[in-house]
Amino acid sequence: MKPRDGGQIQATTESEIWEEAYQNVRRSMGRRKQLLGFFDWIGEEKTVLDLGTGDGLDIQALEEMGHKRFIGFDISHNLLQDSPHKGVVGDAHKIPFRDGSIDIVLANSVIHHFDFPRMASEIVRVLKPGGLFCYLEQRPTLARSILDWFTMQKWVGTIIPYLKHRRIALSEEIEDYTGGLENYPNIARKLLELGMVLQREKKTLLGVLAQWKKKAKVPGGFSQFNPD
Repeated sequence: MKPRDGGQIQATTESEIWEEAYQNVRRSMGRRKQLLGFFDWIGEEKTVLDLGTGDGLDIQALEEMGHKRFIGFDISHNLLQDSPHKGVVGDAHKIPFRDGSIDIVLANSVIHHFDFPRMASEIVRVLKPGGLFCYLEQRPTLARSILDWFTMQKWVGTIIPYLKHRRIALSEEIEDYTGGLENYPNIARKLLELGMVLQREKKTLLGVLAQWKKKAKVPGGFSQFNPD
């Protein structure tokens, strides 16, 4: 599946309909850069593991913003094929990297697809001491409820193509989506339980951006947190 007609993605088989909708919903590069600009490590010599990288748009955005080192990771082989960067196929419940080997794990709108306690344990395992877990995720708000209502009205999609694509994408993952909204309060709770420390957080009308740091180990088996 390749971009056509000004960058829009078009499905060639029925099995690609959801991936077409997913890609067309999330293609705004300007907005993507604006959101990713919240994080304070861009441009540093650190390796970013992009969980749920899809067709690599976050990596493309980070690259254009000056970052150099990436690993794309996704469960969908089809989406990875559309990425200009090499990626690893795998499950976020069992990340195929050594303990303490990754500087930064990025998860953009993917937490709700997984059993977060299992995913979080794997993320903390692969992070280096002092490593960062950064995510962008949905949260339950009035604005989101209004957007969801309009999204699910088919007639609105005839006027606003973006909402048509969003409705198709949501209809294929509605259980994950609603479950993610319900699970939102448990994200921070689990990360604290795993010894992570919140560094930065920004709540928006529809979601949240957050940066958590893994405590650094010091001789004697104790942990040390450096807020810088």
